[in-house]
Amino acid sequence: MEVTIILPAPLRKYAGNQKKVFTNASSVNEAFDELKLQSTNLIEHIIDSEQQVREFIKVFVNKKDIAQLQGLETPLKQGDVVSIVPAFAGG
Repeated sequence: MEVTIILPAPLRKYAGNQKKVFTNASSVNEAFDELKLQSTNLIEHIIDSEQQVREFIKVFVNKKDIAQLQGLETPLKQGDVVSIVPAFAGG
């Protein structure tokens, strides 16, 4: 059951400059656990010390915000795409 994780440009340097990472996770939390095995530095930019998605990061599964789904426990299935999106500010 392959799931694709799309990494934003600022985080790619922590994943060997990869744009995409593939995993066989059954939930977003499991996918992040696998990312942690690959790169502790990468996951530290996504998940805080309280094991929550950092305030200025959004995570989507197939274009749906996990905050509107089941959070980190959102289930994943074959072909799902998890997108990690940093917040942008401007003015």
